[in-house]
Amino acid sequence: MSIQPLPRDVVAQIKSSAIITSLNGVVFSLLQNSLDAGASKINISVDYSRGNCSVEDNGHGIAPAAFQEHGALGKLHCEVVVRNTPAPPEQRVLAFPNGTRVLVRDLFGSMPVRVKQRAIEVERAGTSKDFELLISSIVALLLTWPGQVTVALQDSYARRTVSLSTPHAVDWGQSYRTTAANIVSKTTALLTQASLLDHADSTSWVPIGATASGISVRGCVSIRPVATKRVQFIGLGIQPLVNKHQSNFLYEEVNRVFGDSSFGVVEEATVGEDGLPMKTIGFTGKELKLKKGVDRWPMFFLQIMLDTGTGSVDVDDFLDERHQNLAVITDLLQVMVYEFLKKHHFRPRDRERGDLSAEATGSGIPTTLEGRISKAALQEAEIIGQVDQKFILAKVATEPPTTSTSRANEADLMLILIDQHAADERCRVERLLGGYFIPDSAGSGDFVAQTHRLDKPLRFELSGQDGDLLARHYPTKE
Repeated sequence: MSIQPLPRDVVAQIKSSAIITSLNGVVFSLLQNSLDAGASKINISVDYSRGNCSVEDNGHGIAPAAFQEHGALGKLHCEVVVRNTPAPPEQRVLAFPNGTRVLVRDLFGSMPVRVKQRAIEVERAGTSKDFELLISSIVALLLTWPGQVTVALQDSYARRTVSLSTPHAVDWGQSYRTTAANIVSKTTALLTQASLLDHADSTSWVPIGATASGISVRGCVSIRPVATKRVQFIGLGIQPLVNKHQSNFLYEEVNRVFGDSSFGVVEEATVGEDGLPMKTIGFTGKELKLKKGVDRWPMFFLQIMLDTGTGSVDVDDFLDERHQNLAVITDLLQVMVYEFLKKHHFRPRDRERGDLSAEATGSGIPTTLEGRISKAALQEAEIIGQVDQKFILAKVATEPPTTSTSRANEADLMLILIDQHAADERCRVERLLGGYFIPDSAGSGDFVAQTHRLDKPLRFELSGQDGDLLARHYPTKE
């Protein structure tokens, strides 16, 4: 008898169960429930020393029937207080006129080993590490959440309070320019509130995006590298993709493209015999010993959107290597980051790209540059000046003027850098070829090499094999 797949309703029931291994996991799941209930204000309190937490929101609440014996609510180590209409005094939530309050007391209290380990960890290292991880996970969730939410988070043991608030909702139906500006302001505001950024400097953050068939990515990237990977967030729809133990391959792909560029490179000149730095003018990157500094990792937030919607994506199925869109999304992220690095002169390593489009401009407007610059455009180019004694900065029209008196539109002009050494070699080669080849005298329109009869013949000593080849391919010798 062959193994049959489980029915869809059974699969859904299995996936609906959650495995909780930490107090942070409890808080995160309860926060997701509050957001699903339409809450806009959420108060969270955690006590790592005792395994307690409480989550209170102003959402729709829970129906009273859910608290009955067969109401499908977990009762162990958990007390749920819901507001009825009108609410009894013992069931009133503390901060809001309606909503839900969930209390969890002595999590894993029935397991002496966990209780002992919890006390040892709190005494040895305190609660700051767990609290920072909780803040980071909440920020990841709020970054992908489209609504406007305020979360007040308190560590009762360390008496520390953090308030996280999304400044506005992000509407994906708006224009790209509006959406990009909202994403940057929302991201920088949340990261600053969580102390993941020193200040909300949105000028160093660039909106970034890419689109493919049925898939789009929007987000923002900072042009300033940092020393850690803790300010990196990727979401699938409204669900954050956790980079636990730095093992998520989507994060790895993004960081790999950044690593194969000059992003985070510290330029140091070689030291001369006198121990002083040598001049950097005229040296190549290898001669200057380019190397990554301590601040080498990018800060970014990327949100992947599928045509199936923002909330109907199963993360476990999506991360399966057999998922049909996974390869497309991976390539899309690579192309998007490549274009960002290229535009901001971080010299990414060249790669083959497919039929994908990416936007990575400071103004949020896509820019595409294809084709070659014609000789006519170069002849009409305006030389602006020399750069670093190695390049020539020029203004070139992408479409040459139709007449000698007309001028190109500003929108058709672009700035280019010309390697003056390569340009000089090209000019010498063209001058040599121009003097060597002449039009065919027979009027065929082709160019032929000029020949001259020598006053004295030149004798060459050839081997027998070379002589046979010469006689075979050039039977007539003059």
